[in-house]
Amino acid sequence: MQRSAAWWAGVHIWSSRVGVCVRAVVLTVPICVAALPSTSGAVTLSGTIVYTGTHGPVSSTRRILVFLMDTSSLSSETTVFPKAKVTTNPGTFSFDVPAPGNYYLFYSLDEHDDGDLNVGTPFSVYNGRCTFPADPIAAPQSNVQLELGDTCFAPGIAGKMTYTGNLGPVSPGHRLCLQAFTDPDLLTSATGGIWGLPCGTNQEDDEGYDAPTFDTRTYYLRAFLDVNGNSAFDPGEPFQIYNNKGVPPGDPVVASTTQTNINFTFGDENVMPSTCVGDCDGNGSVTVDEILTMVNIALGNAPCSDCVAARCPVTIDQILTAVNNALNACPVPVATPTPTPTVTSPFVGEFTGTLAVTAGTDQGLTGKLTIVIGANGVAGAAAQISNGFGGDCFSGVANLVTGAVTLTQLSEQLSGDITASVQLKASGSSVTGGGTFTVSEHGGTKNSSGTVTITAGASIASNYVGVYLGTINITAGPDGTNNWPIQLFVLNDGTAAGDTFDPAGDGFQFQGTVDFDSGAFTLAVNGGSEGLTGITGHLTGLTLANGTFDLSNGDMGTVSFLKVAP
Repeated sequence: MQRSAAWWAGVHIWSSRVGVCVRAVVLTVPICVAALPSTSGAVTLSGTIVYTGTHGPVSSTRRILVFLMDTSSLSSETTVFPKAKVTTNPGTFSFDVPAPGNYYLFYSLDEHDDGDLNVGTPFSVYNGRCTFPADPIAAPQSNVQLELGDTCFAPGIAGKMTYTGNLGPVSPGHRLCLQAFTDPDLLTSATGGIWGLPCGTNQEDDEGYDAPTFDTRTYYLRAFLDVNGNSAFDPGEPFQIYNNKGVPPGDPVVASTTQTNINFTFGDENVMPSTCVGDCDGNGSVTVDEILTMVNIALGNAPCSDCVAARCPVTIDQILTAVNNALNACPVPVATPTPTPTVTSPFVGEFTGTLAVTAGTDQGLTGKLTIVIGANGVAGAAAQISNGFGGDCFSGVANLVTGAVTLTQLSEQLSGDITASVQLKASGSSVTGGGTFTVSEHGGTKNSSGTVTITAGASIASNYVGVYLGTINITAGPDGTNNWPIQLFVLNDGTAAGDTFDPAGDGFQFQGTVDFDSGAFTLAVNGGSEGLTGITGHLTGLTLANGTFDLSNGDMGTVSFLKVAP
């Protein structure tokens, strides 16, 4: 199925042929103009790319897409150049850029044949990275050699939005928009990448949407019909909060490489209340023209979408109210505070138990599994085997009513493909449970599966308890300037552990403690090919961890974490 892959909507698109860069899709945002390079002194970045994975073969309907941009991470300020579409394997690509300097590459396999990057498809950032920020590449340059494999797959959220109400039809001028928030009350908009755009991602037809997020964060989603075409959620526009909700709190959605079935179906049952009947353009006042618009809607001479402040069918009472608002001004809306729900679910807390590998490469291994579930239903977990963590950190969601928990790998680059499903059961004050897990390590060379048993539960001891994902940034030493992905799990007793490795596969595991009063953490090496003398730092704002490290080989630098669960 082809999807409306408008994850790039709102970034700048460079055209060397006409010498302008414009925002993609129909957004009311500024057009930026850049100088056209002369053809005699054109700056070119070119080379060859090969796909080495198993999702081919590369062809005219399954192309390799090469993207070039002028910033190291995607944002609303990024200029994305027209993508190169490679139909042979290996194949060549070439970009004309406006000036010499550093640029940034990423590339993917177009499995959906829609010309865009899609969730769950093979994907890579230049230099074999799975995440942004990208490493720079200088232009002009020829004979650049790129390789795309199956090490990384694009994480994100995808699905289908279906509108069944009377304000359609859905079209490029009346798109379905998807907005993302970082809190269940839908008060704080997600920023960065696609979420930094007014409409988030969008869908202009019935083919679905695709929103690569380039992260595995937790989001809360709202879909709405953009009746007036301004890319904003306005009074009178129908909407739905994910999971068939009309009011907050929203249910969490964790971005991942397999999160491709997040669907919305809604009509006019939930409509953003208008602050003023008759205020068709939402500017806070009612004019004679707007009253005439409502009359024409009532008579059937105009569509209901001509006035976002009208509730169809338009009645005489609505028109009289609009006339009164035109004569006496619109009433001042009074904000109604949202009550904070009291969470009484027995499935909020830290739950511990065991896991056992019953089949596959690692059959016979056992270990400890710890799951942490927050009051918002977001879950995090870590598997500890032989006092090490082996890359098995998870994030996911929990149903606070039924106790069903679904977990996926926190970082595919670190962990390979890992999924787990656990069913918790409450009996009085105790919580037990069980489930299964599967592991497919990098390249699919090691595959295992097994069972999970939960034997005990406790309240979460501190807001510092949970799962963190981040980077370890080498600023000096024999490995030079570099950065690796890193993950960390903090348990109820204040112990912490995690792991990291470089793209070559060299890495290390570490353990330590977190002071729940000060937020200070100290970690030391637990094994691996590198000797670690220490990582120290502080958790700040209950969500971030920042610190420094030293390796026995002389590498040193900084480390930063972002809390992703719960």
